[in-house]
Amino acid sequence: MTNRREFLGYSGATAFAAAMPAFAADKKKIPGRLIPGTNESLPVIGLGNSGSFREADLSNAADLLDIFLQHGGGYVDVGGVSRMSVGSIAKSRNAADKLFFGNYLEPNSGDAIRSEVATVKIICE
Repeated sequence: MTNRREFLGYSGATAFAAAMPAFAADKKKIPGRLIPGTNESLPVIGLGNSGSFREADLSNAADLLDIFLQHGGGYVDVGGVSRMSVGSIAKSRNAADKLFFGNYLEPNSGDAIRSEVATVKIICE
């Protein structure tokens, strides 16, 4: 049985997917904002990965990432259990250098944090 969190996640993904054909037809780029103190900018819309990049949906996730990149997308959340999927898809598309990967750290010990950072570094290389 689907719980409320899953329902809201699927509903949001469905609404986004339904809007994508119209957005894709316009070939508009996602607007960006400058990162303070740099000459770089990030798009104002990013991708989270909680439901988008699960192992069973790699083909759809790859299509979603392709569309995202075509419209100037650049920020992808790589926290959680599906971060390796995100990295794998980005690498297969030669897009790892075009994306800004964000992550959060949960471990409580210094060794666990170092291990987490090393894992995320593998995704970004």
